[in-house]
Amino acid sequence: MLVTRQTLLFIPFLLFATWFLLAHKSTILPTGFRYAASIPILDEASLAGPASSTLGFGGILAVSGKGSPRRSKLEQMANVTGLDITIPDMPEWTEEDIANFTKALAYDGRETGRGSKLSWLSHNHVLEWFLASDLETALIIEDDVDWDIHLRNVQVPAAAAAARTLFQPATTYWGNDSAWDVMYLGHCGDWFGRLQAGIGEGHQFPENLTSRHHVTFTDPTMPANDSLHPMTAKFMTALQRPEHTRALHASAFPLCTFGYAVTKASAKRIVEVVAPITRPEHMAFDMMMTTGCNARGLKCYTLNPEIFHHMPGDSLIKMQENKTQVALPPVDAAGLDQTQERNETSNIGCGFWSGAFDFDDDKTRLAMLQEEVGRKGRCLKPGREEKIDTYSVENRIGEELVQAVAAGEISAGKVNVELARGNGPS
Repeated sequence: MLVTRQTLLFIPFLLFATWFLLAHKSTILPTGFRYAASIPILDEASLAGPASSTLGFGGILAVSGKGSPRRSKLEQMANVTGLDITIPDMPEWTEEDIANFTKALAYDGRETGRGSKLSWLSHNHVLEWFLASDLETALIIEDDVDWDIHLRNVQVPAAAAAARTLFQPATTYWGNDSAWDVMYLGHCGDWFGRLQAGIGEGHQFPENLTSRHHVTFTDPTMPANDSLHPMTAKFMTALQRPEHTRALHASAFPLCTFGYAVTKASAKRIVEVVAPITRPEHMAFDMMMTTGCNARGLKCYTLNPEIFHHMPGDSLIKMQENKTQVALPPVDAAGLDQTQERNETSNIGCGFWSGAFDFDDDKTRLAMLQEEVGRKGRCLKPGREEKIDTYSVENRIGEELVQAVAAGEISAGKVNVELARGNGPS
C-alpha cells in the first residue's frame, strides 16, 4: 500500500496524542472512567463482620507520655474490644525543648500553657513516628479517649461502609485514601461554625449539611437524642436528622483531636506546613489543625456525632501545670451534669469510663468481658444488659449502602443513606 507524505507527517502527531491521553487520563477522561485492571474493586460481602484490630487503618497510634496514669485504662479497653494499639515511645521533653517551642510560638506575640506545648510536641512526635514507619494510614488517638463497646463490631464497619460510598473508587476499607487527608472520628464538635455563634435551631440549618459532600447512615448503637450531649442533640435537631443517625461530611470547623486518621501525605504536610513545631501559629495543636482544614489545603472530613470522645477527668494541661482547678471548656461544662447522671462519657452509649469493665489481673474476668462485651455487644451494667445483634447490623448496613450506591438514591431500609451532590472540600 502506498504511504503518502501526509500520512507520514500524521504518525508523530498520533503517537504524541496517544502518549498525552494515557499520561493525563485521570484529568481528561470522563469522571468515573478508570481502567479496571488498575483499580481493585472491593467485594462488600468480604467486608462484612467486625473491623480489623486496627479498625481498617494501617495502625492505631496513641499519644501517651511516659508514666501517663491513663495508659493502663487504655490498655484494658483495647483488650476488651480486641484492638491493637501502638504507643510510640515518647521522649522526655526537656526544658530546652519547651523553651525552643515557646520562642517559636512567641514570634507574633503568642503564648500558651505548658500542657498545650507538650501536647503539640507529643502529637508532632507521633506523626513523625508514623512517617518513619511502613504504615500507609494511621488512626491517632489521645490516651484519655473513651469508646463504645460496639466500636469494632458495629460503629466502625458502618462508618467505613459509608466512607466507601463517599470516597470513590473504593480501593481500601475506608474508601479511596487519596480523597481525604484527615478524618475526624473523635472530636468535641464540628458545628459548621464557631461555637460562640450558637448551637441549635436558628444557628444551624439542614442545608449546612446537605450542601456539603457527605453521606448519612443509621447507627443503632448511637445514643438517642435525649442521651446525646446537649449541644450535639440541639445540633442534630437543627439539621433535622433522625435519631441514631450519623453523618460523614466535609469538615467545617472541627474541634479537638481525640481521634483523627491521616495518610502518609497528609501527615507530612501537617508536620512540615500546617503545624510545624518550629513555627506554631496558634496556641493549640487542635486549633492549628482546624486552620489546616479551613485555610491550608487539608481535605478534612468529620464523623458527626463522633465515636471517640475524651473521658471526664483531669486534663493533661491541668496535670502539667499543677493547677488545682481548671475552668472546663464550654463543651465539657455544658455536658457535665448529663455525664454524671448517665455515668457515661458524652455521646458514648456504653463505654468504659465508669469502670464497669475493669478486670485488673483477673484473666477469667477478661475472657468473659472479651466474649460477652467485646464480641457479643452486651452492656453488662445494672439495668442495661441489652444485646445488639452485631452480625445482623453489620450485614444490613453493608447491604443497604451497596444498594443505595447501585440505585443512586436514598435507601428505603432501616439504614438510611444519603449521598450528597457536593464536591468535597477544596
